[in-house]
Amino acid sequence: LIIRSATRWAEQGERSSKYFYRCIKERNRMQTIRALKTPESSSATETKDILRTARNFYQNLYSPSRTIWHMEGDLLSAIPE
Repeated sequence: LIIRSATRWAEQGERSSKYFYRCIKERNRMQTIRALKTPESSSATETKDILRTARNFYQNLYSPSRTIWHMEGDLLSAIPE
């Protein structure tokens, strides 16, 4: 995005301003995950730890072994016909 914007400004004879760069930098800062809470109630702040925590969460979430089969009947009976 930054390179495309700078190219467009150069082609059109405009100069980029600090304001636009600051807006892009702020947007990137807001979209970055700085920390995640781990299942052990600590915080993962290193990139590798954040990635591992997220991967483990979704692996556990979508793992078929996480299904509580004895509650399946209760859940299905609560759905109106």
